[in-house]
Amino acid sequence: MLSFKWRHFEKEIILLNVRWYLAYPLSYRNLEEIAEERGYHVDHSTLNRWVINYAPELEKEFHKKKRPVNGRWRMDETYIKVKGEWKYFYRAVDKEGNTIDFLLTAKRDMKAAKRFFKKAIKRNGRPELVNIDKSGSNKAALNSINKEDSDAPKVEPIVIRQCKYLNNIIEPLSSSSFIKSIFSQFWIDIMRLLLIVMQTFNNKSYLKTSVIR
Repeated sequence: MLSFKWRHFEKEIILLNVRWYLAYPLSYRNLEEIAEERGYHVDHSTLNRWVINYAPELEKEFHKKKRPVNGRWRMDETYIKVKGEWKYFYRAVDKEGNTIDFLLTAKRDMKAAKRFFKKAIKRNGRPELVNIDKSGSNKAALNSINKEDSDAPKVEPIVIRQCKYLNNIIEPLSSSSFIKSIFSQFWIDIMRLLLIVMQTFNNKSYLKTSVIR
């Protein structure tokens, strides 16, 4: 449960400002001005603390309240330049477009892909099928997981399908301009937290009433 004890602002104001910052190309100074127009004052440093402090808590709420995903996953990754360096954003959705999991990494290789799949499986269970693009590292990661689990009783191997057009459902969120605007402003460790919040607000299966009551 999100705690707002000892905060000087109502929880609705805090979460609304966090959402505005992540969903739109607004700076903390912009949000300060918007707050003044609405009759309250909040410092830009306070807004920064809200975004960073509530990201882990929102992730916990996200995984508690989101509905179970189905066993047919669609996975892809995109790349974005962060302070002059390329970073990689791994993401998987089910066939309905609901987020399964996501991961920001410094490298795009088999090790990074395997780390993503392990994280997703731990939180959502083992999929029956994963659709990927033509990436050899993603396929190698799934093959490695299948090999590791080959001796486990009653564990079926994950079916690997490579069909690019089926991953079109991922494109709007994994390559949108507001992700890029977020990435251009923060160090890699802070970005991981911001991605958690952004995906929470964009996930169809997230129950908003669990956050704002």
